[in-house]
Amino acid sequence: MVIHGGAGTILRSRMTPAVEKAYIDTLTIALHTGYEILERGTVKIYKD
Repeated sequence: MVIHGGAGTILRSRMTPAVEKAYIDTLTIALHTGYEILERGTVKIYKD
């Protein structure tokens, strides 16, 4: 599974702890959601 954290460059040195936590929390939600989809037997959720 691949999750994408956004486009562009985000320098950690310019990111506040709160913003970094928000990114990590959101990516974690995406990962868990993707895992749940795969657990249901869906292997592809978009059309090429």
